[in-house]
Amino acid sequence: MQSSTPPGAADRSARSPYVPYVPYVPYVPYVPAPHAEESEAEPVKPQQTKGLTLRELLLALLLFASLATIFLSPAIFTGRFLTPADLVFSHQPWSSSAERPPGWGGASNPLLTDSTSAYEPWRAYSARQIRAGHIPLWNPDNMLGAPFVGNTQTAIFYPLNWIYFAWPSGAVNVIHAWLSLVLAALGTYLLARQVLRVGPLGSIIASITYAFGSFMSVWLMFTLADTAVWIPWLWWATGRLVAEPSARKVAAMAIVAALSVFAGHAETTFHAGFVTAPFAVFEAVRSNRWQPGRITRVLLLWAGAYVLGAALSAVQILPFAEYTLNSAALRTRSNTAETEWFPTYYAWTLFSPRLFGTPAPPSNWWGSVLNYNEVNNYCGLLALVLAPFAILARGRRQLWIGLFLLGMIVTCMGMYHKWPIFYEIANRLPILRLERNGRLIAVVQLSLGLIAALGLDGIWHTAARRWWRVALCLGGAALAVLTVGILVPTLKMHEYFQVPTDNPGVMKTWQDALARSSWLLLAYVAVLLAAVILWTRRRQWGRAALIFLPLVLMFDMLDAHVGYNPTLPGNHYFPPTPETQFLQQQGLSRFIAAGLVLPPNTNLMYEGLADFRGYDTLMPASYQELGSQIDGQVDVGGPRYLGNIRSRLLNFLNIRYLLVPPGDTRNADVPEEGWDAYQDTYVRGIEGTVGPIAGDVRPGQTFKVQRDGLHQVTVLGATYGRTNAGQLVFHLKEAPDSPVDLATVTLEAAELSDNSRWEFNFPAIERSAGRSFYFFIEALGTTQDKAVTVYFSPTEQYPDGSRFSNGQPAEGDLVFSASTQPDRSDPAIVRVQDGSPNRISILENRRVLPRAWLTHGVEVQPDTQLRLRRLQELSFDPATTVMLNQPLPAEMPLPPGAPVGGADTVRIVSYEAERVEIESSSSAAGMLVLADQDFPGWNAYIGNQQVPVFTANHAIRAVYLPPGRHIVRFEYQPLWFQVGAALTLASVLTVCLLFAWPLLSRRRKGAGKQL
Repeated sequence: MQSSTPPGAADRSARSPYVPYVPYVPYVPYVPAPHAEESEAEPVKPQQTKGLTLRELLLALLLFASLATIFLSPAIFTGRFLTPADLVFSHQPWSSSAERPPGWGGASNPLLTDSTSAYEPWRAYSARQIRAGHIPLWNPDNMLGAPFVGNTQTAIFYPLNWIYFAWPSGAVNVIHAWLSLVLAALGTYLLARQVLRVGPLGSIIASITYAFGSFMSVWLMFTLADTAVWIPWLWWATGRLVAEPSARKVAAMAIVAALSVFAGHAETTFHAGFVTAPFAVFEAVRSNRWQPGRITRVLLLWAGAYVLGAALSAVQILPFAEYTLNSAALRTRSNTAETEWFPTYYAWTLFSPRLFGTPAPPSNWWGSVLNYNEVNNYCGLLALVLAPFAILARGRRQLWIGLFLLGMIVTCMGMYHKWPIFYEIANRLPILRLERNGRLIAVVQLSLGLIAALGLDGIWHTAARRWWRVALCLGGAALAVLTVGILVPTLKMHEYFQVPTDNPGVMKTWQDALARSSWLLLAYVAVLLAAVILWTRRRQWGRAALIFLPLVLMFDMLDAHVGYNPTLPGNHYFPPTPETQFLQQQGLSRFIAAGLVLPPNTNLMYEGLADFRGYDTLMPASYQELGSQIDGQVDVGGPRYLGNIRSRLLNFLNIRYLLVPPGDTRNADVPEEGWDAYQDTYVRGIEGTVGPIAGDVRPGQTFKVQRDGLHQVTVLGATYGRTNAGQLVFHLKEAPDSPVDLATVTLEAAELSDNSRWEFNFPAIERSAGRSFYFFIEALGTTQDKAVTVYFSPTEQYPDGSRFSNGQPAEGDLVFSASTQPDRSDPAIVRVQDGSPNRISILENRRVLPRAWLTHGVEVQPDTQLRLRRLQELSFDPATTVMLNQPLPAEMPLPPGAPVGGADTVRIVSYEAERVEIESSSSAAGMLVLADQDFPGWNAYIGNQQVPVFTANHAIRAVYLPPGRHIVRFEYQPLWFQVGAALTLASVLTVCLLFAWPLLSRRRKGAGKQL
């Protein structure tokens, strides 16, 4: 850069030491000549002097809008909905519905399940609540109720979702996706133009690379993409702020930071902040010429802007923090041994998007051990071809930026590919080790696009004067891509990439992917070579030739990713079925489903359906602990498909209906049997198996039975995924040292299913109540390599028995269950809708308690495991007794027994998501129990007086009521939402003041001059 000091000023100052030098301030900002080299000694000029005009910005916006329209044309120009919702036709009840699309041959893209089982149902629920005049703080229709605003992925404050709230239709999905692509491209363009200071053409290359690369494309229907949109904007706002701080730039930085939170994916928000912080340090050092004092000031200002952004989004952050602290996910992820990673050979998807196939039609994804969405790095071959040209960048400033971006790529890839040092760092940082760091692919693609922009800028400013440098770089780039990206996979396909060369389909996929890369490499080299040749004759011709690069790149992106996000006719978007219509007519009650029936959260697409299950990354911890007693698969994440839906716990959880798929004999064959027929023991914390059951290996277990009629024992077993030989023999005895068997059952090992519950049925033992028994399993006619195994927990989780190994006591418990025959004179389960061989059956639980009821007995059990065990015992009657985690205060006495004579009455007056009103009357004091999730923020009122809420039966709510008639209100008033809303409002006012500050300052200065 040239100095702004007038010529000769320094000489005059030297000759006249008595006259102080007054620096010259030019009226017109200095704009460097097109080919001027930057001086190392001068500070970087403010980025607006590079001349990004409003006209250029509008043209860029028009270009990106056009590209996004072409990219999403399968939905925009056909009237179809952009959604993978044809996935539901893989599940009951839609799979047997007449509303299934004609000729439907399977889900268009089974990897996009989260869109139909999370994001779209959540948006539908939000729209209903908002249009009814409520902020959706709580979801009462899944998991006994759960925080809704605390689940960041519901993203109710994200502006792009407001379009759906105003117009709730699946047709809005494409508008949301279109805006995401345009915003991602525009943010990258501004970053490249105003912070990296590259030309328009290079900025377009960077924008296409990021906005239409694999990360944005495959996650387009997810909140991951919504959040990743704002990473280039964060870098842009950071670069602008630290280069030339101002009040408005602080406000802009805060707004972008808040949008990255509101977008909904907390993990990606953290990743965005994690990579923006080093970018801020780099830009602060580079822009302020290594001046420690100034660097410190601008970084503190940047940190303050980020904090202001956090305060601006506090209405989302604080409820999320509260939910996280009370979630099952916190415990589960905290116990994770190491952070996620995947093999380095998946990095070769940088050269081809379909090297390992694709799950989208035509589906040929053979790298099925990992998720295609997680491991696909592809953002266009052009970025790899142009990257070496970054060494031709103008001046050291852009070279340093290129090195920083290269370091960012290596660091991120090292973290998710388990490279030494990088992975160890990720695995030791407190929050980063809990993240799925494969999502840092977004940062890799952004950095690659920016390096490509630097490379094209280097060509643009070098070809005319040193065309031979461009030619050498072109040869080196082509050779590097050819060798690493094409020859290495060709020569090492089996040894390194583990390609099954004996599979013709896989081989064709592999070869087609490499052929695609070869043709693209040839096309890019041809365009660049033509540009170099034409440049030597006329500069304008060479530059015109480079315009073909973004055209080929966009063609590459369309071929790679268009069609990955499927479309669906609007009339087939979550169509109603006889089953959903039946459930909608049943009033206030819950249902539970087995197998692949009505996947969790899809119930939210139908108003009035309440499902015991739920799909939520966080999940309330008390719900998960209680639900795992019904089926061990009620675990963090999901969606979980339950194998067992029989449990006495369902009675006090208001679960009235059971949805059973065709052929499910375990849950539907004997509907007359009530929950009292079973004593199931689902051991959690499974950590291994007992090893192959062969020779002298004989796993066993002692257990106690509560009822007469013991007739079945099941164990959770595995076959190692192979067909085994020999027989598995079950022995039932009174005790380990008993000489004779009470029952002996033999199963053929070859007929056993992998990772399933194996049933051993025997004649009923009439007098089994209160007795202890012992069973063990041995194998006959098998060997170690043809033997099955059973699962166990190393910790003692079953209090009424112990595990045995080869006849000797051992630590832990087997995963087993015992069943007794019921009293058939009083059927508890009746079939209300008989499914055909192709439809589901609906069973009604006649012993279910209402959503709210009154009890007069209390048991107290502070120990979690003992409490959960007690709730399942036959002697515990939830209709008359409530289990509390802590004793009632002395001023809340209960009668010694139920009141005699007068009947209790409980009536739900109104039931809304955040407010429940109940009318109750009783002649004696009691506990009013509401079968909804207890959670911080729920308050109770009798009249206008607030009363304490107790956790009842481990997870639900209860309040103490004195004798008489009362109106009780439960209201969800989360403190942290209220605090967050206040902080957000104060921050909005602060941001407005920051934007207005320059105008207010000018007016104040003007008033001072007039005085």
